[in-house]
Amino acid sequence: MRKLNFRKLRVIAVWGIISVLMQVGFLYFLERQIKGGPVSAEQSHAPVIIDKSINLPTSKATNLQASYAKDYLAYSDNQGLKVVNIKTSKLAFDENNPLKGEILEYRWLPDRNTLLFVLAKPNPNPKPAEPSKPVEVKSIEKEDPKSGKMVPTNSTIT
Repeated sequence: MRKLNFRKLRVIAVWGIISVLMQVGFLYFLERQIKGGPVSAEQSHAPVIIDKSINLPTSKATNLQASYAKDYLAYSDNQGLKVVNIKTSKLAFDENNPLKGEILEYRWLPDRNTLLFVLAKPNPNPKPAEPSKPVEVKSIEKEDPKSGKMVPTNSTIT
C-alpha cells in the first residue's frame, strides 16, 4: 500500500515537471519568435525627431502638443482648439464655438492618436444665490429618571 502511494506521488511529480518545462519552452518561443527578443526594462526608445515645418494660420498658438505617432499637432489660440495634420498641413479639427463652452485642458493619450479635452459649458440658467435663512437653535430638556430633575440634552438646529 505504501509503495503504491509513493508511486502515484512520483508520477504526479514527473508530470508536473513535464508540464512546467513545456510551459517555459512555449513562453520562450513566444518571446523570441513573436516579440523578436527578450523584453527588458532597460531598453529605452530613442525619441522620434521630425524635420518638418508647418505654417500655422495664427501667430498666437500656445500649448503645442504632438500626437503619439507624431501625425497631428494640437494647439490653442484665442479662438479655441485646433488640430493640424502634420503630413498634409491641413486643419483636421477645429473647436472654436463659444456657445459650447471654453476648452480648459487637452492632452494626447500616451499610447494612441486620441486627443482628450475638457470643455466647460456655460450655465444656461444662471440664478443668483439665495440668501441663507437664519438658524434657530433650541435646547431640549429631559427629565432624569434618577433625580427627577430636568436635564438639558444636545441642541438641535431647526
